Amino acid sequence: MLNKTFQNLKISIVIPVYNVENYVERCLQSVVDQTIFSQLDIVIVNDGSTDDSLAICQSFAAQYDNIKIISQENSGLAAARITGLDYCQEDYITFIDSDDFIEDDCMEILLNLISNYNADIAQINYYAYFEDGQKVKSTSNTSLKIFNSFEESLYDVLIPENYLRYAVWGTLYRKPILEQTYFREKDHINEDIFFKIKALKAAKTVVVDNSAHKYAYVQRGNSLMRSPFSEKKLHILEIYQDLLTMDLTARERQLIEVKLILSKIELAEQMNDKARNNQHLAKVKQQLMTDIKNFNVSEYKAILDHRTLTKIYLGKISPALYRKAVKLYMTIKHKFNKL
Repeated sequence: MLNKTFQNLKISIVIPVYNVENYVERCLQSVVDQTIFSQLDIVIVNDGSTDDSLAICQSFAAQYDNIKIISQENSGLAAARITGLDYCQEDYITFIDSDDFIEDDCMEILLNLISNYNADIAQINYYAYFEDGQKVKSTSNTSLKIFNSFEESLYDVLIPENYLRYAVWGTLYRKPILEQTYFREKDHINEDIFFKIKALKAAKTVVVDNSAHKYAYVQRGNSLMRSPFSEKKLHILEIYQDLLTMDLTARERQLIEVKLILSKIELAEQMNDKARNNQHLAKVKQQLMTDIKNFNVSEYKAILDHRTLTKIYLGKISPALYRKAVKLYMTIKHKFNKL
């Protein structure tokens, strides 16, 4: 039951929509079914959909006064979220991707977490939802964790990822926190990473409840296989370089540098085939391999766990070897985390 102190507070939910006619009705119905629906203000951003997505959204808006639709030319996910934020008027803000859906007590749990722990950011857990109805938990860790410093939260989101994750969804933010962060409109793949880390830096207290698997992350297809390499994935390197320009402690800087080198290892392996037939990508890969080779692991041993050190050492030997180890780990994790 919702904390009485917070029964009059409201949440703005930003839902970007683009050509998801097969998913958006389920998404919106899950929002309508929320136990605190009367405390929600839903902002749907139609990002130039060319299918029946807009008509489905309009049918919901016609039934409920707290659902509004803003339409714009197709500009991408980050731009749609930016537009949505401009229309958020409530004390707290969250995001839902329009092909996903939430359990009926998701918003209530998030609001209670904010209230009970006087937090600036609250995050619940999620599960991968497959088209055949299979559900796979993101983690078997079901504990609750409170972060009271940026260094602590940064370490968790970058290195072990035991609690915090990059995705902006499944997370409730106090509105003032979002006034200190923003989406990089040019990033179409990794826009969440920059936004989430900037938000964590602005927050004094962050609470994560891993026992609450209340967000369904819909998998289109039958597996959690990674998407193929594209040059857009190289944007992640620019993001981490930009994050390094923040006001950071020495340890915070090292944590981002470690994540940067891990990203270079992953990219070097992913672009392997395309680099053989593309002179530009071949040069990019050569530079990545040079950076990986020159990375001095000994300078970072004091801040890293054995698993992360192993990843880096494997990557220095061979990015392909690193990928095989990660794939084996994900396969085992998938097998034992089925709901």
